Amino acid sequence: MKRILYSLLAMVILLSLTLAMAVPAMATVVPQTIYVHNTSWAIDNTQWHFIINQIDNKVDAPSSIHVVWSDGSTSDPPLDKFTGKVAHYVDTAHLNLFPKWDSFLKLYLVSAQINCSYGNFNISHGPGPGTPTPEMPAVALLGFGVAGIAAFVYFQRRKSVTTV
Repeated sequence: MKRILYSLLAMVILLSLTLAMAVPAMATVVPQTIYVHNTSWAIDNTQWHFIINQIDNKVDAPSSIHVVWSDGSTSDPPLDKFTGKVAHYVDTAHLNLFPKWDSFLKLYLVSAQINCSYGNFNISHGPGPGTPTPEMPAVALLGFGVAGIAAFVYFQRRKSVTTV
């Protein structure tokens, strides 16, 4: 009787270990959306060149990326090449535009769906200027104007008090 119980216990333990190892392999990988964050790039007036680096295998690289351009149009440049753990994406049809800047999120609206770990997603090079200045919100400009007027009034009052 003890022998049967030990055999059953051994089978339960073996089955538990087998399931514990199999469950992570069966887990679904949820893609994540990644965005370009860099705000400067090398100048190249012949193409927009985007890269995602530190991807271990070509099969893990997204087949395309999604770009929202400054005029509101979109494009989905396909994977151009994969070299040394770097996925390259090229767009030559929008050389007169910039990727759209989201001033609230502080990023360019260039995205990709990826299922693996990666390093950085960047604009490698594109048409100049290489450091576009995002438009400053009107509220910030108003704040600078009010602060400037307040400083002027303060120093004018201070000046008139010290001369009396």
